[in-house]
Amino acid sequence: MRPTALTIALTIALALSFQGGCGGQPAVVVYSALDQVHSEPIVRQFEKDTGIRVKAVYDVEAVKTIGLVNKIVEEAGNPKCDVFWNNELVHTVRLKNKGLLAPYRSPAAEGIPAGFKDPEGYWTGFAARGRVLILNTEVMKATEPDEAKWPKETRDLLDPKWKGKAVMAKPLAGTTLTHMAILWALEGPDFVKNFWTGFAAVDGRIATGNAHAMKEVAAGSFAFGYTDTDDYYKAVLDGKPVRQVFPDQDPAGEVPGVIFIPNSIALVKGGPNQEMAKKFIDYVLAEKVEAALAAGPSAQIPVRKSVPRPAHVKSASEFLSLPIDWTKVAEAVEPVTTWLSGHLAGGR
Repeated sequence: MRPTALTIALTIALALSFQGGCGGQPAVVVYSALDQVHSEPIVRQFEKDTGIRVKAVYDVEAVKTIGLVNKIVEEAGNPKCDVFWNNELVHTVRLKNKGLLAPYRSPAAEGIPAGFKDPEGYWTGFAARGRVLILNTEVMKATEPDEAKWPKETRDLLDPKWKGKAVMAKPLAGTTLTHMAILWALEGPDFVKNFWTGFAAVDGRIATGNAHAMKEVAAGSFAFGYTDTDDYYKAVLDGKPVRQVFPDQDPAGEVPGVIFIPNSIALVKGGPNQEMAKKFIDYVLAEKVEAALAAGPSAQIPVRKSVPRPAHVKSASEFLSLPIDWTKVAEAVEPVTTWLSGHLAGGR
């Protein structure tokens, strides 16, 4: 059967719709795991500044990062994405290990510390978040008047003193999964297993995500919990009675240092618009974007000391931070996910 004019027109329209362009002009396709409210303004400003259109696909909180990672894996035979903008790093490293990324050393990455860049050029980190304890000061004061005894270490989530008063995001996605993979790689499987067994023993609550955990603490449903610095700052903007604690600052402690997890950006191998993709990567890695993320509602932490930040945005250099081997962390994702899935499914 010969195609009709209508069929041909619809086929062309669908193709242009996927590319995100008009008049035959393609768009750079970006998969972004950073919350849309934070990443979309940068995407739109890029369009305005460069004239290049962007088709952006965003993740949702409950499957943060993993949904887009799986999409890139599924599309490996026919890549549709040009740039992966991840809100963390470990899954970006995993995509590299699967051969799904292409190397690109952006000139805009000058000044980013070596620890935040892949030595082979497959990814670049920027705009970090800290894994922090968020405390509801009103609930804490009612429970423990002595502030010196308030939680300040990861281990405090397991203290019977705070039974039923702690919350943490489900550790199967996003930065909480990355957090667990880091501990699995650094401290060993038994540490993670004992932590979650102990958390269940003190009636710890599991939230759907970091934002949910923050909201539960901010509302006073729980005294404290783990979240990210950007979610903590949302509670501050909402006027909630909260305080953040950068935990594990004892170098001789069980976990010697706070965890900082950067955004990462990478070129997807075989993407349809590689040259435009490189321009987008250059744009996002510019100091002005990292400064905007620091000054914006996400209050993200610049990895470059040269990038200006507001007074309320802490510098990673102010704290003892956990040394991270991201290759080993990437290798830990599968075993820690397998164990956690079974553990949580068993209701333990």
